[in-house]
Amino acid sequence: MRDPLWAGARRLLVWQAAVDCALPGELRGAVVVAGWRDGMLMLACGSGAAASRLRQLAPRLIKTLAEAGDVQDLRVRVVPHLQLARPVKVARRPLSDRALGELEQASQRLDDGPLRAALQRMVQRHRKGPTQAG
Repeated sequence: MRDPLWAGARRLLVWQAAVDCALPGELRGAVVVAGWRDGMLMLACGSGAAASRLRQLAPRLIKTLAEAGDVQDLRVRVVPHLQLARPVKVARRPLSDRALGELEQASQRLDDGPLRAALQRMVQRHRKGPTQAG
């Protein structure tokens, strides 16, 4: 294997497989390895939601990927026109009844304004549930 371009492509495929194994299910297939240089692994994704989730997971990913090779840091880029296998859906956890009650009480203690309105909308949206809330 003398061709450096071919060797680089194979290296990226190996990194892609490692990244896919390290990612949680909702991000698999939504992240592409864009490059690697001097311990920096560059990842690309098609949406800000996926990029945000990747940045949250970065410390754990770095630790996991460091075991597979020389990864010391991650760089995440959003590439809006990136065609991926499937769009990323970030899982949302429902708020507990206790949390909703606390938020509702907090909103009632606030003066009328945008923060109070936002808290009330959030409580209403979460009480409706995922099927009715859009």
